[in-house]
Amino acid sequence: MIFNDTMTVYNFTSDKWYRTVVKGIQWRHTHHRMTLTPSGTYTLADDETITVDFSKDNGYVEPEAYTGEGWTFDVSTKKDVVVFGVAEEEITDDYTIAQLLKQYRGNSGIVRSVTDARNRPYLPIIKVVAN
Repeated sequence: MIFNDTMTVYNFTSDKWYRTVVKGIQWRHTHHRMTLTPSGTYTLADDETITVDFSKDNGYVEPEAYTGEGWTFDVSTKKDVVVFGVAEEEITDDYTIAQLLKQYRGNSGIVRSVTDARNRPYLPIIKVVAN
């Protein structure tokens, strides 16, 4: 099986965080991607590339229809977060999304881009890059 990894997706809507565990994904970690900042300095960044298999129903909801049921990837909010594996933490006033990202540094990220290829006849997927 090509898609045998698991991730936890955190979505924010209506002033609340929702956590969903999604199986049937492929997670790839790219370490030390060098980027040039606006000030002219170089920084090292990690990228998480996730491929989600859509050959079977997995509870995905289109971003514009998301209300807390299921899960989604919405790059426009810059708030959707992915964590490799099963993360049990709930986001509250006492445990913030920033703390979650720090705790899972190197295995998490904010969703930055989404490539939708669900129209493929043999391997419908969505590819996500997070950092």
